[in-house]
Parts: sequence; structure tokens; C-alpha cells
Amino acid sequence: DAEAEQAHTAMVKTLEAVADKGLHDPVDGGFFRGAQRESWTSPVFEKMTEDNAALASVFLDSAILLNDKGCGELGEETIDWILRNVCDLKSGAVFPSQAADKEYYGLPPEKRKGRTHPAVDRTILSGSAALSASVFLRASALLGRRDLEEFALKEKLTLPLLFDRGGELARSAFRVAGYPSSFLVDRQG
Repeated sequence: DAEAEQAHTAMVKTLEAVADKGLHDPVDGGFFRGAQRESWTSPVFEKMTEDNAALASVFLDSAILLNDKGCGELGEETIDWILRNVCDLKSGAVFPSQAADKEYYGLPPEKRKGRTHPAVDRTILSGSAALSASVFLRASALLGRRDLEEFALKEKLTLPLLFDRGGELARSAFRVAGYPSSFLVDRQG
């Protein structure tokens, strides 16, 4: 029907714009936080874990709905960016963001290779960690990747972070050994 075709077209155009207009980092992977212009160019270079987890989920779902292999590849690439850049693979910790480094991202792609990547905020936000765990578990099933399930189930990534020592849902800062602080959500947003 016409409405379904219109929705399909809008979905495809939106996905293409997100992937191709400057929000996606074709060199290091992942997606930038947003854009400074209506044309979606001139990105805000910070990369947020929550945004990337949500976009990975959208692209994986779109791969199924649209039967589009490219969407699936971009979803998986985004998950891999999260694992490589904002996760501590040993402990299972997931960090909220990678810094907006204009100098680094302003370099031509060939000059970025071998350079130190932008800093990662090592505060733990339980909301970001829980969203990432959910996306990793679903992606594990969709992609047949057991490594994603194993990482999602590590102690510091899953639900124990959401609770304080008394078993109540934590609403304020609490400590996780080895990291500056942990919060349920970003206290600034």
C-alpha cells in the first residue's frame, strides 16, 4: 500500500543519511554524537556509547526488515567499535563516551593511523552499560557471535551495576573498583 511504501522510502533515506552524510566515522568506525548543520555535515566529534548502541540496534533491525546486508554490516561494525573503543574487555566495563578531539578527527584518514585515539571517559553509566548489554545479547543471536553474549554477561556490564549494596536501585554515584564513579544515567543530561 502507499503508506507502507512511503514509510519504507523514508526509512531507507534516513538510514542512508545517517550512514553517509558525516555522522558515521568511516576511518575508526562508530557514529559521532550529532551534527552542527541541518545537512548533517560538520559532526560533533564526540562518540556516545548509548547513541552507538542504539544505532547498531537500528541498523541490525533494518537489515532484517529491508533485507539489506549493508545495514547488517554497519550494525555489526558499530558493535565492534563499541567493543574496541569504549569497553574494558577484561572486566566487562562499558564506558559512556569517547572525547570530541577536533585535532584527531580533522586529520586526513591516512594520518590518523598510528595516532593515539581520543580519550575515553572512564565513568560508568549503568544505563549505557545495560543498553549495550541488551544490544550485545540480541546481536549475538542475530549474528551468531558468542563473544558478544559472553561479554554482555560479564559482571560489571550487566544488572549488578544498577543496584547499590543494599540491593536497591542506585540513583546517585557509587563506586566500582578501579573506576572513578558510576551512575545510573548521565548526571548532566
